[in-house]
Amino acid sequence: MSDLAYSKEEAEKVCKGLNRFFVLVQSGQGIGPICEGIKAQKAGSELETICFALAHSSTGSVKQTFKELLMNPVIRKTAQDEKSRSVTQLNATYAKAKKMTFKEERQLAAEKAKENVKILFSLAPLPAEYIAEINWETVGLCHHIPGGEQSSGIFVMQIGDKLVTVKPGSVSSPGEYFCFLFYQKMGLRIPRLKALLASDAENGYNHMVSAVTKKATFTSEEVKLSFPYLMKANMALLGEFILNQPLNVLSRERVEERLEAISEIGKVLALDLIMNNGDRIPFAHRSDGNANNILFERRTAGNGVHLCFIDNTTTAIVRPKGRKKYLKLVEEIRELVYESDSSLLDVVFRTTPREDIGGMRGVADFFRLHFEIELSEKEKVALVSGFKAGIDNTLDMYRENPNVFHELKDETAEAFRETSGEIHLMSEQGLKTIDPAFYDNIISCFDLGN
Repeated sequence: MSDLAYSKEEAEKVCKGLNRFFVLVQSGQGIGPICEGIKAQKAGSELETICFALAHSSTGSVKQTFKELLMNPVIRKTAQDEKSRSVTQLNATYAKAKKMTFKEERQLAAEKAKENVKILFSLAPLPAEYIAEINWETVGLCHHIPGGEQSSGIFVMQIGDKLVTVKPGSVSSPGEYFCFLFYQKMGLRIPRLKALLASDAENGYNHMVSAVTKKATFTSEEVKLSFPYLMKANMALLGEFILNQPLNVLSRERVEERLEAISEIGKVLALDLIMNNGDRIPFAHRSDGNANNILFERRTAGNGVHLCFIDNTTTAIVRPKGRKKYLKLVEEIRELVYESDSSLLDVVFRTTPREDIGGMRGVADFFRLHFEIELSEKEKVALVSGFKAGIDNTLDMYRENPNVFHELKDETAEAFRETSGEIHLMSEQGLKTIDPAFYDNIISCFDLGN
């Protein structure tokens, strides 16, 4: 606030100018053109008083100038004495001017964000092996990409001339990290992740927050205002950036590459079933699915695309009744898929064990809706074969090491351990969604001693 002591005569000039400004704002003129007009006016004009006010402001911001003027006791007293304008009306002037200033600021911010995105997406991803060794002093541009309904989205950050992602931490972060370890162990393409904790000064969390605070652009003002909330968990997941191709790229692939990709989707169906991950393809759950959790990445050599699976999550069912219901569903799926051969594909794809799940019919609808593909008989065989391969590979791993899920949970807990030795508080809650016994139960539905 300005410390300038206005005389009564000066205050009257300011009030007169504010009233004139109010009229201009009400006429629909933008605050930018108005201010440019004010600066161009000469002494003696009807807007002379605003020029006077701006000249005596302690800031170059027009928005802040109005706040200073309206909070100045002499001006407020003068306004109360004026019959033509009340303090309330002057406050309305400020509110209107502030709103219009925000509108222009948002437009400029949107243009800047658009330019940043263009530059960022022209860069190459940072190779996965370097994710754990980032020099945060080399952070360049940064942009926030919104997520789904219950997602905080991600920040895409320029490190040198490469890209990484930062996902604000939440109670679901440990589950995502656990799935990263499991899916990667099963041979699927998963973006590499690293947990960043605020308590560990050496891992770069505070440097990352500082860089995001200073450099991030946002798609909307609302998201920008929520930034402090996004970072309140004091943890984040640093991840590998995947340069995605359009979803319909699969429909344009050659037959061999397409069959390979569809087989990979069959494998992830199996792992999603074991993890109870319903946020991808409507198979074990009746839903529209989330195609954004399947990315298509161009191969660095040769033809075709790699499939990359993101936002992997797990929801272990704790209550006995709910767990029993889910295990019954798994058994029904096993019977349907394993006891039907390729000549009975119509049964697999047209019959669902129960009406509350999608089954292979839901998967076929998902391909049609999002990938623009009507699955052929060969592709249906590839999908079912991929599913069986996913289950069989998991069984092999489990038979070799029955404690594998316990070990993966321990590794996850270690990733979220504070320097004090304690598990990060929010992460501790998230670890409760990871239940090795639940996964053991599901594996037992398929492991019939064969």
